[in-house]
Amino acid sequence: MLLSVPLSDVGLSVAPAAAHCDASARVQTVAAQDSHAGGAAFQPGPASDASTYRRVLEVIKAATGHGIVLDTSLNTRGVPLVRTADQALAAAVRIGLDALIVEDEVVLLSNKYATS
Repeated sequence: MLLSVPLSDVGLSVAPAAAHCDASARVQTVAAQDSHAGGAAFQPGPASDASTYRRVLEVIKAATGHGIVLDTSLNTRGVPLVRTADQALAAAVRIGLDALIVEDEVVLLSNKYATS
């Protein structure tokens, strides 16, 4: 389920790229626990996908302090949506992303989140 909600000042400062021109954002959530049909939270794909996605969000929160992901179609003006991992990597480099997750692999494209 998608909702468009107004972002608070904190939301605007933490995730400015998620804000529409009216300072709202479309929000999708992942439940804290796996839920069955009829649950209120959006869960991508099968239950195992939801728990995997939740773990990704937890790792991101541990690294950044914010358990959020900006999910976009990963394309640029004049270039079709990506359809393969190779196209995704090329687009990520072209766009200047810090990292890319493809299936079960995390590809760091900058050292911004590298650990020693």
